[in-house]
Amino acid sequence: MKLEIIKLYNMGFTYSRIKKELGCSKGTISYHLSKFKKNEKLIKEQLMEELIEHIKLNLPKTRSEFDSLYGEKLTHKERKFFYDSFYKKEYKGTRKGYVPKEYYRKKRLEMKQECVNYKGGQCEICGYKKSLSALQFHHIDPEKKDFEVGGAISYKKRPLIWAELDKCILVCANCHAEIHEKQREGSLTTDLI
Repeated sequence: MKLEIIKLYNMGFTYSRIKKELGCSKGTISYHLSKFKKNEKLIKEQLMEELIEHIKLNLPKTRSEFDSLYGEKLTHKERKFFYDSFYKKEYKGTRKGYVPKEYYRKKRLEMKQECVNYKGGQCEICGYKKSLSALQFHHIDPEKKDFEVGGAISYKKRPLIWAELDKCILVCANCHAEIHEKQREGSLTTDLI
C-alpha cells in the first residue's frame, strides 16, 4: 500500500483522491507520505548544499548571468538566498537620485515646526508647547476640511497648507482628545475652542 500511495502522490493526486482510489484513511496516507516527504526533503537539502558549493566555486559576476545559468534549477526562495548572500542590491544607495529616509524625516519635522510656528507655537487651549509630536491640528468645522494637515505636510505646497491651517486650531493631544470626546457627546461649546 505504501508504494501505491507514493506512486499516486507523485502523479499529482490529492489526499482525498488517493483515499477514494485505495479505500484507506487520510491518516494512513499522511503516515506513509510523511516519511516519504522527510526523505525527499533530506535529498533536496543535500542537492542544494552541493549546488551551493558548486555555485560558490563558479560564482557568476552579475545577477543576470546567475539567472541564465541557474534560474530554472532554483525556486524563487533559493534564488533570493543567493541574491541576498552574494549580490549587492543595485538600487540601495547607488542609484542616481536615491535619497536616504533620514532626509525626508528631517524635512517633515522642519515643515511641522513651520506649521506649529504659523499657528502660534503652543496649544491654544492650555498653552502646552514642550513636545512637537504632541501638538496637533484640529479642524474647527469638519465640513470645510479639504485634507488632513499632518498627512499632507510631506507633499502639499506651502500655500495650500497655510490655507488649510487657517481652518484649524493648534492643540495638544490631550486637549484634542477632550474636544473629540465632547463632540461625540454633543456638548461642545464654542468657548472651549
